[in-house]
Amino acid sequence: MYLLRINIIILLFLSVHQLQGQELYDPEVFEKIEIDFYNDNWKAILTQSWYEKTKLREPARITYGDDIVLDDVAVRFKGNSTFSLVNDIGNAKLPYNLDFNDLVDQELLGYNKLKLANAFFDPSFVREALAYNVYRKYMPASLSNHISLYVEGDFLGVYSASESINKQFLKKHFYYSKGSFFKCDPVLQFGENGAWTPPDLAYYGEDSTSYQSRYELKSDSGWGDLIELIKTIEFDPDNLDQVLNIDRALWYMAVSNAIANLDSYPGLYIHNYYLFKHENSLWQFLPWDTSEAFVGALLNAASSDELTSWDIFFDSGLDAKPLAKALFSNPLYKKQYVAHLKTIIEESLDVNKLREQVQILQDRIRPMTSQDQNAFFNFGDTFMESNVEQTTNIFFFQTAGIISTLEDRLAYINSLPEFNTIDPTILSVSQDLEVPSSDQMVTINAIAENTDELDVMVSTNEWASHFEAYPMAQTNDNNFMAILPAFAEGTEVKYYLRAQNENAMKLMPERAEYEFFEYTVSSLSSVSSLSNDELHISPNPFRDVFTVEIPVSAKHGFIEIFDSRGQKVREISLYDITSPISINMKSMATGIYYLKINSDHRTHKLVKL
Repeated sequence: MYLLRINIIILLFLSVHQLQGQELYDPEVFEKIEIDFYNDNWKAILTQSWYEKTKLREPARITYGDDIVLDDVAVRFKGNSTFSLVNDIGNAKLPYNLDFNDLVDQELLGYNKLKLANAFFDPSFVREALAYNVYRKYMPASLSNHISLYVEGDFLGVYSASESINKQFLKKHFYYSKGSFFKCDPVLQFGENGAWTPPDLAYYGEDSTSYQSRYELKSDSGWGDLIELIKTIEFDPDNLDQVLNIDRALWYMAVSNAIANLDSYPGLYIHNYYLFKHENSLWQFLPWDTSEAFVGALLNAASSDELTSWDIFFDSGLDAKPLAKALFSNPLYKKQYVAHLKTIIEESLDVNKLREQVQILQDRIRPMTSQDQNAFFNFGDTFMESNVEQTTNIFFFQTAGIISTLEDRLAYINSLPEFNTIDPTILSVSQDLEVPSSDQMVTINAIAENTDELDVMVSTNEWASHFEAYPMAQTNDNNFMAILPAFAEGTEVKYYLRAQNENAMKLMPERAEYEFFEYTVSSLSSVSSLSNDELHISPNPFRDVFTVEIPVSAKHGFIEIFDSRGQKVREISLYDITSPISINMKSMATGIYYLKINSDHRTHKLVKL
């Protein structure tokens, strides 16, 4: 036995993380960006473009830091209320979208786009970076830090700089960008007349025009795929795992709810997320725009108390969120969701540690926030520190405190019955062969407590999806064992453990399916203590009965036969038995089986016709 190495899978389906250009979003880097437009009338043009929804861009020269200069960068305004309200009061701190390769082929430190959010309703300045830090532990999410922005020589303030979710992002995280891709956000702009049409994943018929006010198509095609997903959610939830990465959706819901991110699918406003259909046929959730995490700006929508006790299961509002209804109607998914929430709270939401993170972020940007007189209704950093601990009130406007929100949120969640259970505990896991060959099965051993059911969840596809359960047998007390079948050489086997009792679930690694154990099947054959001349199995394939011939020297121990899932189906003692040994498998289903003689190191494939 050996202590199993955990391979931390930072990317959703990949085991190698691409670090290209990451210095642009290094959390310890706080740089400046200067924008100088070629057209003196740039602001009027971009403002009109925002209101007319043309997304017209104006070319500009960008200077990053002191020595990186890019010409012909395409710039436009971004945002919704963060543009409209700020522009209406005549504040200069408008949000920007920079596209470096729209006009020419170029990048800034490996990235082709940069989103600059003005954090206008966030006196703390750090909500967006803080929230993305939590999301990234459990799913692909944007990198984020801060920059100082100058436009036409004027200092506008400290901005949150976030990695764009575009094809470059998809290639980095999935090595694939050709699937259907949607930004899930209503086209209705803040202050515009009309009904709010959230991307609620509800079914509105077969006509794609019924969805175009709710979702923005970012790929060449995809409306048919999206409607098929929505129909499965609405009418065939039992097969939802065939079209949606369930685990990723549960992680997204869990993080969004844990940090009270109101601008999310499970939040108050039901928007600000992306959907991407991977080549493995599964849709993936991607979070976006986390400026309303930790409740954020109240905007008179509800009281702070109502929002910190926002129902994590949406029992009173499931009809408004069909996906939540489909997921939480499934007892297994509901337990998995609660398990994820417990992991997030334990790993990422310790109040003292979060306070320290905020302090580090604020200390880094404080030299410039003290000069940012455009921030938070021209009050700069007046409330930057106080908004960490308590709600900020100014005129008609309130922004919830980060720590006070978190404390109230955790108190609410931890008071729920689902968070006061005796949970399963997985104490250890190991496998007997570090690099098995293609004719060897692998034994997984685990020690677990308070467990009624323990499964090894296994995937052999390159995307680490469609995990299949292999039940573990309880050998004695708290010891469990499962035997995984032999796989073809070169197969990358990924697995994690899932323990359940009546009320709760526990995973190991706890961030599964974003992290998992893995091993690769070697192309080398295993060494056998029996030569091919000494062991004979015939006929093979067989119908009902086959015979095994082995030398007298090997006649001790047992013959064990396993099905294709690694479950033992027969055990035959070799003591005091004559050769050849006749084995009757008439009652067994047709398919693949594996035979092992426990004095040998190999498994032998059997085919029952």
